[in-house]
This record gives sequence, structure tokens and C-alpha cells, in this order.
Amino acid sequence: MSDGPHVSLNMPYNWKRYAKLAYNPACSIGEVLQGLEEALNRDFQNEVSGPIFEKISSINDNYGTQLFDCVRIDELDKIQNKTRGKALARLVVNCMKEVVMLGQRGNDALVNAIENALQERAVRGARQVIEHYQRLYPERNRGRISNRVNQTVKTLNYRRIAQLFAQGNKLVGNRSIKKIGLDDGVEL
Repeated sequence: MSDGPHVSLNMPYNWKRYAKLAYNPACSIGEVLQGLEEALNRDFQNEVSGPIFEKISSINDNYGTQLFDCVRIDELDKIQNKTRGKALARLVVNCMKEVVMLGQRGNDALVNAIENALQERAVRGARQVIEHYQRLYPERNRGRISNRVNQTVKTLNYRRIAQLFAQGNKLVGNRSIKKIGLDDGVEL
């Protein structure tokens, strides 16, 4: 029996890794949070950083003292046309438009736009992870992964990550070390 047109797309590697951490009861919430940070970091680096981000931040810098925000929105529309196939980049541009329409300017506007885009991407990724595990294991451990994923999405500090990205930095990935010894077990 086929799902027809309602088959979900494959998750990227970084989101699969986050899903495995959330599903594994031996992983602490801190490790799952770190997995979510790494997934968002990779998405941002693959889709937004580079020329697209430079254009968004230059528009924000150049029109910081302009009276009419319609010029900035027109420029953002032009950038959005160049972001086909990059979901997070489109989210950042859309969030930047919303922030501009609210009258925010400067670096604060850029940080708010990135923060809102990261929150939206995390919610979408969490929904994909939960649906994947509900399809994979329909009866077993459904609540555990749903609770852990929702908890990490709610507790992640998006503002801190957005400030790093707005400055042109990326998160420093300190991958979890594989636990192989008896003393390396679950933290109590």
C-alpha cells in the first residue's frame, strides 16, 4: 500500500542525527539541545550564509536611516527571488520583511529576523522528526520523542544563536564524544 503523494521528504543528515539523539533515552536533554543547535547551524551555513546573507545585511545597513521602508522591502523581494530551493534563506527574507514593516532598523532588526526564522525552522524540523518516528514506530515510544523534541524546541536560546549569525560567526561545534567505557554512562 502506498502513501501516494503524501510521502515525506528525506531528512538531512543533521536532522537525522538530532532525531536519533532525541529518540535515545540515554542522551541527556543537553545533548539533544546540542543536536538541535548543530542542525540549525548547518542549515544556516548551507542555505543563508554567503552572498545571500551579505545582501540582506547590506540592505539593512544601507537603508538604516531611510524614511521609507518600501525601498528595503523591494530589495528584499529581489533577494527572495534568488533563494529558490533554500527554505531557511526564504524564511530569513520573509522575517526580515516583517521586521522592516514593524519599523525596526539596524543590527537589532537583523537579529530579530534571524531569530524568528530559526524558531520557525526548528518547529518545522521538529514536526518532521515527530512525524517520521510516528510513521516508523506507530505504537512504541511515540510520546518520549515527541516530549523531548518539543522540550528542546521550546528551551533553545535562539537569540544567542541569531546574534552569532548576525555577526557573521557560526556555532562552534563540540560534538559529543562517543561513550565507550563503564564510567562514560548516563549522567545521574
